[in-house]
Amino acid sequence: MIKRWQVVRAALIAGFISFGIAAHAQETAPGGALPEVEITEEKIDAFAEATLALSEINRAYEEQAADVGTEEQREQLMMAVNVAMLDAVERVEGISVDEYNAMAVAAQSDVELNGAITEAIEARITMPQ
Repeated sequence: MIKRWQVVRAALIAGFISFGIAAHAQETAPGGALPEVEITEEKIDAFAEATLALSEINRAYEEQAADVGTEEQREQLMMAVNVAMLDAVERVEGISVDEYNAMAVAAQSDVELNGAITEAIEARITMPQ
């Protein structure tokens, strides 16, 4: 059984991860601004799917980072992680990296959106495999 704190941790990871890929959004959006996103149930589900994929990448990174010896190796690992994160979001149907970042930023100040995202993540975590 999945505990509520695990869902909260996943949501917190989503906020952390969004800043990890925010640099890409600033490079691709005109003037560095995030796009306006029409929030639909499909977007929320796609966001949840992407967040869980990013959570797995983050978990793998944490394990690998413990074994990194030099600063150069750490930078190479970070570059590989950033590429993997971008790729993971791009593979999710129904959401772009820019939209993911915009939703992550919006969820920080929109309690209703944050709750909907948390529910979608929780539903995916407790979903029978």
